[in-house]
Amino acid sequence: MDLGWIAFGALAALNATFTLAWKPFLSAYMGEKGKRLATREDVDAVLRELRLVTTETEAIKAQISGDLWLRQAHWNQKRDLYAKLFESTDQLWEFYQSHLRLMGHGTDMVFEDAGKIEAVNEEISVASTKLVGLATLSIIFLNQEAQDALQQYEQESNTSLRLFRDPWTRSRELKEHLTRLKISLIAAAKQDLGLQRDSNGVQSNTPSKAEPGDNPNTP
Repeated sequence: MDLGWIAFGALAALNATFTLAWKPFLSAYMGEKGKRLATREDVDAVLRELRLVTTETEAIKAQISGDLWLRQAHWNQKRDLYAKLFESTDQLWEFYQSHLRLMGHGTDMVFEDAGKIEAVNEEISVASTKLVGLATLSIIFLNQEAQDALQQYEQESNTSLRLFRDPWTRSRELKEHLTRLKISLIAAAKQDLGLQRDSNGVQSNTPSKAEPGDNPNTP
């Protein structure tokens, strides 16, 4: 027999023996490797999902923060505008009160009082112009109730200026219009700024009503 064929047969037998002996171990190794590969792919997929969720969450948080900031900024604008309106109405009310005192209804004016009256009239003009500017801003920032109150005050004031020629009577009427305006603005501000609460601490949409004869500007 040819020695080459004998050697070939021996190698084939040895290879078969090696394969049979290591096949279980190789199968187990490849299976475990496949499991690790599959697990790694699963982990990568989970990480990708987490990154997507995190990105979306951050975007939502940014949007919420932006919306809250805008609402807070708008609320601040309303608060500041109401504060300026109250300051302006109080100031103008005091000027009318001073004008009435200086006029001394039914008495004769002296020259000194005439000079003071002229100065008060100038202050009234400046304060009235300021109030008109604030009323214009109310169209942008304040609720309808506040806008209606300011519009009604403007109409009543124009009517009094047209009807009453006597300066004393005119100032008295204009001062009363301011009193009603401030009462209406207080009610509007409570509702507009979310400060109108009932006994249970729940916000109410019904503005509080002023008591009859209540005058917030009583000297």
